[in-house]
Amino acid sequence: EGEIDKRVQYTIEGLFAIRKGGFADYPSVHEALDLVDSNDQITHELGLEDDVDVEDKLDVFRFDLEFAKNEKMWGEIKKELLGEDSDDEDGGDGDDESGGGSDDSDGEDEQPSTNAKSVVIHDFSEQDLVNLRRTIYLTIMSSVSHEECAHKLLRLNIRPGQEPEICAMLIDCCAQERTYLRYYGLLGQRFCLVQREYQAAFDDSFANQYATIHRLETNKLRNVAKFFAHLLFSDALPWTVFEYIRLNEQETTSSSRIFIKILVQELSEHLGVQKLKLRFLDEFMATTFAGLFPKDNPRNTRFAINFFTSIGLGGLTTDLREHLKNAPKLLMAAPSARHQDGSSHLWFADTPFKQQKLKAWQPILTPNWVIGTFFVVGLIFIPIGIILRLESDNVVEYSIQYDGDGKLDSSNQDPIVSIRSVGGTPGACALGDGDGNTFDLNRHGCLLSFKLDKDMKAPTFVYYQLDNFYQNHRRYVASRSDEQLRGNQPSTRSDCDPMQMSPDNTVKYADLNDNVGTNGTWNLNPCGLIANSLFNDIFWINSVTTPTGVRYTQTDTYPGTSLEVVNLMSQSGIAWKSDIASKFDNIKDTDRRADEMYLWQNPNYRNIIPKGPGLPRVLNKTAWTSDTTANFGVKSEHFIVWMRTAGLPNFRKLYGRIDTDLPAGSTLEFLVSSNFVVSAFEGKKSLVLSTTSWFGGRNPFLGVAYITVGSLCMVLSILFFAKHKLSPRKLGDTRYLVWKNNQ
Repeated sequence: EGEIDKRVQYTIEGLFAIRKGGFADYPSVHEALDLVDSNDQITHELGLEDDVDVEDKLDVFRFDLEFAKNEKMWGEIKKELLGEDSDDEDGGDGDDESGGGSDDSDGEDEQPSTNAKSVVIHDFSEQDLVNLRRTIYLTIMSSVSHEECAHKLLRLNIRPGQEPEICAMLIDCCAQERTYLRYYGLLGQRFCLVQREYQAAFDDSFANQYATIHRLETNKLRNVAKFFAHLLFSDALPWTVFEYIRLNEQETTSSSRIFIKILVQELSEHLGVQKLKLRFLDEFMATTFAGLFPKDNPRNTRFAINFFTSIGLGGLTTDLREHLKNAPKLLMAAPSARHQDGSSHLWFADTPFKQQKLKAWQPILTPNWVIGTFFVVGLIFIPIGIILRLESDNVVEYSIQYDGDGKLDSSNQDPIVSIRSVGGTPGACALGDGDGNTFDLNRHGCLLSFKLDKDMKAPTFVYYQLDNFYQNHRRYVASRSDEQLRGNQPSTRSDCDPMQMSPDNTVKYADLNDNVGTNGTWNLNPCGLIANSLFNDIFWINSVTTPTGVRYTQTDTYPGTSLEVVNLMSQSGIAWKSDIASKFDNIKDTDRRADEMYLWQNPNYRNIIPKGPGLPRVLNKTAWTSDTTANFGVKSEHFIVWMRTAGLPNFRKLYGRIDTDLPAGSTLEFLVSSNFVVSAFEGKKSLVLSTTSWFGGRNPFLGVAYITVGSLCMVLSILFFAKHKLSPRKLGDTRYLVWKNNQ
């Protein structure tokens, strides 16, 4: 068996399949020539050893001299055996001159069965079909080889018209595999070569799969394309299936283009580009491939050329390129054209720009080009990097971490920065899990001192810094209602999940002076995780000590200005103007609801979010240190700055701005009310003072990056120059190239 030729094996299997079908396709007598009814046919049986008298054997019809006597005897016997009245039968026998009485009686005997009503049972449950599909699937998945599987499937009782079930199940099993298995292609090839019915079934399957290819995932699409490619390059499936493909921009989708790409690439891999090209150029198959290589429309022709070129098979489009080159100019320049289906389509003018025929120039990377490019890049980048690094070093920046692991305390003080508690409790600003939102300076207040060793030119920016706080978490970023933030009542609060309502027994304050509020569960306005995790530490400038030792406290006027010390830090102009103008607005008084709790009523935020304009300042208790203006409620710039989420877990947000020069030797002391708990997520809190340069704050990495890239380019230019001089590549010299000038 192992030495038998595959072609002979297929032929033998085909003969056995014909025999199994009872030679249904090969009748002994052609239907048109079978003139005698099967009941009237006479079979002659001859013994192999008997003498044959041809004339006697063929004399079937003999004249009976005693016909009347024998007929009467037959009638009596029939009456005795069957209990029938022979007189009734005689009446019907008179017209038959050749002894047809027996035939008539036979007809009467069969009359009851003929008149009986036949009952046809229809199985609408399709249980047989389901069982057949299950059997086919189990056979395919349990077989060791394709030959074993084909043998088992051919032995199944497949009725005519059920061939598509095997084809569909075979394609579905192939599509479900993680990668394409040649096992399925060989199995499909075997069925197509054994019985022609399967070729037609696979042809229909190709049409159905291509029509619904957009429903398949990428992996399934790839497997199906490789399966049909196997059937095509093995000539098991006729190439007429390509008539279902119309390659143009209007009738193809991204999925169908991927299918065509994989199909054609597989064919080129097994047949070779030249042999595949000859197949496509077969003049007898021109109508079949007309959709794959369209010539009816220059736009479609260009699309097909670009498609095959992009997948690395531009060699197949030689005929299309010649056709497009010789196309009439009038057709290409037509402003509009009518499709075959009657729809109009706007054409692009035949100009070099719109037809992508502009002259292009691409440098040849000769050694001189490469060396010169690296040298120029290095020459530009290194000075830029040095300038950026110097500018970054000129930025004056101070930072104090006052909460979290590694915070500044009495054990690690230095001459520049220091920290001390207001109430005398060590580590007062470091909060535990249950210490937040107290707004009590005696319990959780501290003083942060910055002794400036460099001049800080205005403006000096004050930031708070959080570490290990992931504002970029997907659920956190999505938990907000933009409609509500713009001052409207939202139709739904589902966008704010999981922070739509306050916890039970939350106190809602009517104004800042209420000592006791109303307990309850309230609808939050604004709702969402971002708005209700607002950073609520408060910073004030407590005192400024000049280089001469003169100390100015909160209510003292700072020299050279008309401002009190506490108001040296401005808290306006810290948010984006576009955010203030269009993204945030307070809800109208007429739209407010009693079951809602607004920011200025929330016990955690009412000390940093003003209720309205004209409120007096409350030193060492609220975030505003002067009369409030229009920036109250959700238009508070502290709130707007917080709502613009950071992209990294360690980030800074602007808290205020000092518009006064601070000379070296000055001491700037901040009073901090620590309310925001970071121990729950192992975070850190810091207060940062910083000036800026023309490119922003301190950023030493940017300058180092420019210097590194520039230095690397300079080194590469030197190495390439040395290599080119010591060991030149003569065959790479452009002087040996022959140029073709297109006029």
